[in-house]
Amino acid sequence: MYKIEYRADIDGLRAIAVMMVVGYHAGITGFSGGFLGVDVFFVISGYLIGRILLKVLSEGVTGLPGFWWRRFRRILPLQLFVIALALVAGIVLFSPRYLEDLAQSALAAMFFMSNILFYREADYFSAQAGLKPLLHTWSLAIEEQFYLLLPLLLLFQRRLCRLTGYLLLAFALMSLGWLWLNVGEKGTFYLLQFRAWQLLAGVGIAYFLQHRMPLQVPSWLPVMAVTLLLTLMLVYQKDWPAPSWVNLMAVVLAALLLATQTSRSWLNGSMLVWTGQRSYGIYLWHFPVFACFRHWSQLAPDPLEITLGILLTLLLAAATFQRIEEFYRYRSSSKQVLLWTGCLLVLNIALVIFILMSKGHLSWNNYALPVSHVGDLRQNGQVCFSRTSQPCQWQEPDKTPLYLVGDSHAATLALPLSQSSDFGLVDLTMEGCQPAVQFYRQRGACTLRYQQYRLEYLRSAPAGVVVLLGRLPLNLSESGASNQGVIEQVPPIKFIRAGDGVSAKEQPAALQHDLQTLVDLLEAAGHRIVIVYPVPEFAFHVPDAFYQQQRFGNMELSLTLDSEIFAQRVRQSYQLLDSLQGSRVLRVFPQQMICQAGQGNCQATDPRLLYFDDDHLSLAGSERLVQLIHQTVFGEWPELSRYNLKSP
Repeated sequence: MYKIEYRADIDGLRAIAVMMVVGYHAGITGFSGGFLGVDVFFVISGYLIGRILLKVLSEGVTGLPGFWWRRFRRILPLQLFVIALALVAGIVLFSPRYLEDLAQSALAAMFFMSNILFYREADYFSAQAGLKPLLHTWSLAIEEQFYLLLPLLLLFQRRLCRLTGYLLLAFALMSLGWLWLNVGEKGTFYLLQFRAWQLLAGVGIAYFLQHRMPLQVPSWLPVMAVTLLLTLMLVYQKDWPAPSWVNLMAVVLAALLLATQTSRSWLNGSMLVWTGQRSYGIYLWHFPVFACFRHWSQLAPDPLEITLGILLTLLLAAATFQRIEEFYRYRSSSKQVLLWTGCLLVLNIALVIFILMSKGHLSWNNYALPVSHVGDLRQNGQVCFSRTSQPCQWQEPDKTPLYLVGDSHAATLALPLSQSSDFGLVDLTMEGCQPAVQFYRQRGACTLRYQQYRLEYLRSAPAGVVVLLGRLPLNLSESGASNQGVIEQVPPIKFIRAGDGVSAKEQPAALQHDLQTLVDLLEAAGHRIVIVYPVPEFAFHVPDAFYQQQRFGNMELSLTLDSEIFAQRVRQSYQLLDSLQGSRVLRVFPQQMICQAGQGNCQATDPRLLYFDDDHLSLAGSERLVQLIHQTVFGEWPELSRYNLKSP
């Protein structure tokens, strides 16, 4: 076994990092940048693994199996145990949708692929991300992938040359450059190639200290470095780009703390060291604990739940530190390790298969809950939503052409419209793409190029009805909805104008002018226009709240939205849309089918659930809105039923 000199200050730094992460995930005020603790963890992991590997490889390739075996003993015994308990908790508590999702993430986590899975499906900064008990395993997957690849990289350089430091620097700069070229893309958060520079920063410090002691510095320097790190966490704003200079600073500060040492560092304090030694367990346990709290209440944890969650996390981490972590790492035989991990692996796979075969539907959780149908509409085997060219279309000679233009709110209408006997649908919906001419999303698929493509398509298409629908309140406010004390958490949103970068929030009048231009251009092309006003947003996941009511009698959230709250949320949007003028413009108000006059609130049921999440209409809700559009269009323009699109 290859041992490296123990440094208590590193455990102290681990404690700081894990407290930052736990505070962020618990939703504690002041921890808005707590996820920077993961950046610190990556640097620490790179340093420790670098120290070990440089010693191992100094004697050749024969030491590699032992290195990987020690990583196996360190990581898997506790990780597999946490996954097993998370699956059991999910079977007891979760609705079918979340249970099936949990099984998929458990399978990915067991085979070090969860970062790739979550890259494909989860936004780490969204409210729904907090309901995924194993979301945090993305960072462990990155480390595990790095443990497999770093030895091969170091072996490669040994065969060619001995310029280890230059090679590490080259790969770190390559990763950092790749990251900066893709700022704003979701992959920069989840994928190894964009995180490797942080781990390699730690390896670089290990290489630097390979034949020397850490630099002795005054005792105030670590204090200043940690203070700066905590300041970054406190001042971080969610609308800042990610990654940014904040992440770079966090890595630099962590590397500085690893490269230096002081004889009387406060990072050596007993409480910090105790916490740091159990940081792996704390990290593994905290997310499933808080995810279960969120599943139970559908609300962000209150102060009591935060306190209980942290205490339970510490209790579980302390209990499993000696009995699992330390035992299987140091005191057990190889046979005992293989027996423990093998049994857990078989148990977990059996639970995953059981859940996936039943699609999460068990006798005690089998409630009819709507799920997203946005991606269900296909043509020629391909999904219609978010196509960048060749939109799906169902045009027939005796049907009125209907061009559906908008974001995912508009896309909820595509499936029922495609089945309409009166309309010939052309699906021009794109994720996050509010109808506009020169405005587009600063990040994501809604680019200026796509907006221009969509407009040119409409200007050259046969005259018909153009339905415009987008989540305008989100683009104007750049913040989520609120309802019954719940504030919807949304990733940074900016709907900006080409050329000067003016956002819709900064200058609503600029967006109003842009939309008026869109209406004028569409009318000039012979189209009639239906402006669909904003769909009421409930802020919380409607099916989940319904499930909690039916399964556990948890009535913390009613399936309603106060009309005054709705009116306040959409006031600016209504003013903007009301100002749009045109000779062939109709207006449709979804609130007419959801917010009943005289009741004082909007209802998410009819009694069917009208939403599949917090703001998107379910298939039942979409069918009702399509019916309202149908009645409005043919009530005002009856001649369209004969496919007579002559100008009035």
